[in-house]
Amino acid sequence: MPEGGNLILMQADSFAQRLPFQVVASGNEVLISLNVASREEVDRIIERVEANGGQITGCPTDARGFYGASFTDLDGHHFNAIVM
Repeated sequence: MPEGGNLILMQADSFAQRLPFQVVASGNEVLISLNVASREEVDRIIERVEANGGQITGCPTDARGFYGASFTDLDGHHFNAIVM
């Protein structure tokens, strides 16, 4: 793991409460979170996702002490971009 990286393991019910979607299909049981340096970087990522055909599943917002947004890529993988 790179310096400054984090791996967070959660119980399934706790994980499900934090997701902006319901886990119903194989392949979407993982949420990849990108910890970025600033709110502006979150906003830039979301702009690029939209411009390149990704789907925004949670608009940038302040929640639980974080600023972030969620999205899927063209293959349906789920991501968060967050500032901790």
